[in-house]
Amino acid sequence: GHPSIPLAPHARASRMALLTGDVFTWSLAGGEGGAPRCLDGARGKRVNGLAGAFARSCVVLTDLSPMSETEPERALDPLTVAGELVLLSFGQEHTLAVNARGELFAQGKGGWGQLGLGSLHDSELPAEVGKLKGRPVVGVACGAMHSLALTRSGDVYAWGRGFEGQLGHGGGVEEVSLVPRCVTALRFPCVAVAAGAFHSAALTRGGDVWCWGDGTSGQVGVGQLVTKVGLPARVSALPKCLSIACGYAHTAAVGADGVCYLWGLATHGQLGFDAPVPNRRFALLPVALAGPLEGLRVRQVAAAGRGTALLDEAGGAWTFGCGRPEPRRAELSGRASRVATDGVRALAFVETALQRALPACAPVEGGSEVNLAGCGFYDSENILVRFQPVRLKAGAEGPDGGGGDGDGEEAWEAAGDAVVAPGFLDLALETGPAGGGG
Repeated sequence: GHPSIPLAPHARASRMALLTGDVFTWSLAGGEGGAPRCLDGARGKRVNGLAGAFARSCVVLTDLSPMSETEPERALDPLTVAGELVLLSFGQEHTLAVNARGELFAQGKGGWGQLGLGSLHDSELPAEVGKLKGRPVVGVACGAMHSLALTRSGDVYAWGRGFEGQLGHGGGVEEVSLVPRCVTALRFPCVAVAAGAFHSAALTRGGDVWCWGDGTSGQVGVGQLVTKVGLPARVSALPKCLSIACGYAHTAAVGADGVCYLWGLATHGQLGFDAPVPNRRFALLPVALAGPLEGLRVRQVAAAGRGTALLDEAGGAWTFGCGRPEPRRAELSGRASRVATDGVRALAFVETALQRALPACAPVEGGSEVNLAGCGFYDSENILVRFQPVRLKAGAEGPDGGGGDGDGEEAWEAAGDAVVAPGFLDLALETGPAGGGG
């Protein structure tokens, strides 16, 4: 199960607040739906994050209901009672959401205590998880029937089903927890959490990855198949890491070296290589991803179900799994800044970006036609292009071939004869409401 992405499945709230751009989606399995398409419903909207897991996905929008093609129409509308949402995570049949104040809300099925509301009852409407009131939440992750939360102080809380050890409270503790309980065995502050169907993971501030829960597919990374790991175990065969993610029965981490490491179930290509024979069904220890991504630095990883998505430092979005082990780069209109997957499809966010403007300069009185090249452009009241004055130092050549006056004054001022951007570096593309001047 995976958090929203800031937009981060399984990660601390690295919030993408108030950004506009294009959200693309495509099928992990290829075929029909394998080519990225733009989600028109998100165009012109301010995006706070992406969320996906258990074949459920959505775009977390500012001041609006989350936009989803997988959920029943208006099913996520009640979540707006929490206010502006910055994080969202899907479980198999439950949902967690965090608002801008760090308050945690839960909705959906509660038969294993996964809502954290102190009972086994379902909740059709979002309810605040009172146990964490006063402890601002900066990360969430949902397993199939358990939940994780990361607080601003770096503490990890777990609740719900724990029969496979996914709560991390140890073998002698009750195997269902109706309210969040701190995973005290994690003795170092954490910066990210992730959840598979029946296992959990956390990333410490120092870059260490810890896993616990179901290990029957090698997904806890301890080097052997185990039925249950009841307490967090450090995945020692890793360098210091920056990002983590969990699929249904596999786990991934991005090292500080820019390499993506994966371990666990490999039967559907979710680790980036084929598993044609029984002894290659699992990777019991982290394996460095090679193939087309070899030599490229990875910035972020997302995982869900039997699929994995990656973001490289150049803004390329890559996916593999669901029967396609070879990593494939999606053809997007620009550089992606975040990726997510729900195990069936992938999501990528391409921020509105200005690459160049022609002509580079124009008279301040206006009347010139300026052609802008970039991505994420469309009719929207949330897009404002602000042109800055041309300011040249004394003696520098101006747009008309003239120079400054030589006494240290600038050749052109904002109210002078020539103004407007000398190049795209002097064009400020803002995503606040237009009409504020400029």
